Amino acid sequence: MIWDTLKGKILFVFSDPAGAKAILALFCYLKRKLLLSSELIVSDREYNFFSDFGADVMFYRENDEKQLVSSFQPDWVVTGTSYTSKIELRFMAEATRSNIKTIAFIDHWTNFSLRFQRNERQVLPDQIWVIDGEAKKMASAEGLPQDKIIVASNPYYDFLKNWRPVISKEVFYESTGIPSNVKVILYAPEPLSQVNGKERFGFDELDVLERIITEMPEHFWSDKRNYLLIKLHPNQIEGPVEAVVNKHIQSRNIKILERNVHTNTLIAYSDTVLGIFSNLLLEARILGIKVFRFLPFPVKEDILRSEKDQLPVIKDLSVLFDKEYAR
Repeated sequence: MIWDTLKGKILFVFSDPAGAKAILALFCYLKRKLLLSSELIVSDREYNFFSDFGADVMFYRENDEKQLVSSFQPDWVVTGTSYTSKIELRFMAEATRSNIKTIAFIDHWTNFSLRFQRNERQVLPDQIWVIDGEAKKMASAEGLPQDKIIVASNPYYDFLKNWRPVISKEVFYESTGIPSNVKVILYAPEPLSQVNGKERFGFDELDVLERIITEMPEHFWSDKRNYLLIKLHPNQIEGPVEAVVNKHIQSRNIKILERNVHTNTLIAYSDTVLGIFSNLLLEARILGIKVFRFLPFPVKEDILRSEKDQLPVIKDLSVLFDKEYAR
């Protein structure tokens, strides 16, 4: 296993949530295997799932990288790859200046080259870890050096296989402000509308949400124990989603969940998860939850490209409502 090649003092760095989960799961694996002599974990964001990994995460402040790399003197710097932050590239560049080996993990099948652009320059690690062979081909096609690209799979998916909720379904749902005996469809959108989704994909998450709400049969909505819950992506602007929901909220059990809801617990206690391109769909499948990609529109570009985990695609919601939500 490629993960076992990492030993000694390791500085872990991440920002976006998917990269954070992968890097923290790798930390747990190395710790369990007794491959870490010491570690330093750094992020510019805080997530409630940190506690799942028993990790002590240091909050990054601007220009901390030079002092942290110099004082910790790691054998490796291992990072995620984020859209919304360049913290990983800062540490990567500093490690390279200090002749420290670097690895960057890519957690999806999109924008491979763009992840390494900083100030109109390309900052590359010694190794680029990707999740499967399809990702390796795509990364190479985007111009990343083939000799640096290694298929490593996603350590977070291994971590999830042994994860279990720490609170009951009743306690969890009561904490979200809805009844504990609910039947739940969870919608997990990505902020496609914030990245010209209609132009690139032919639709966005708002179009899909409107279709979900209007296609659900009346017998779903008439039973007040049925709920549509919406788990926003961490980078999502809430206002446009809220505008779609507000058009229907008077006669529908729909709830946009608080940002700090524990994602894995939410998935584990959902009956069905709907989404488009989100990694959360793959995570839900690992947790044994019924998952569908809801693609009611023609798709110009499909960016959920897992070669091993093909997820069922539906174009209408009728398959969910034969008997599933009739009480």
